[in-house]
Amino acid sequence: MTGSLLQENFENFPERRKTAAKIARPIALRESSSRTACTVLFGSDKALLLNDIAGQPSVTVIDTTGDQLLAVSQLRMRAGGLLPTGFCTKQGVSVIRAILRKELIVKGLITHPITVLRLIALMSVG
Repeated sequence: MTGSLLQENFENFPERRKTAAKIARPIALRESSSRTACTVLFGSDKALLLNDIAGQPSVTVIDTTGDQLLAVSQLRMRAGGLLPTGFCTKQGVSVIRAILRKELIVKGLITHPITVLRLIALMSVG
């Protein structure tokens, strides 16, 4: 799902390639309900997805319920993720609640917040 979402977003929003190029750290995504995981490495104009968790990613997003990553992809972001306008909506508040309830675990949120915001911007379909 992550690969097709990123590919579709890069095709629909070519300016997001610049945002992806600014992410120098590996990012891992895990969905606990289906027990799937991937690591995403971003380059100058591409993204490489690896099966499972590879190495030591700086940011790891764990969806414990199976529907939180989809909710994150609905958030609207501006300025390459640096302006998180989506968190001011009903959907954004539900994502924040999911983080507080540990339904969505974001390791690296405190130490790498810009990377997390840029990831959300890349995943956003809005």
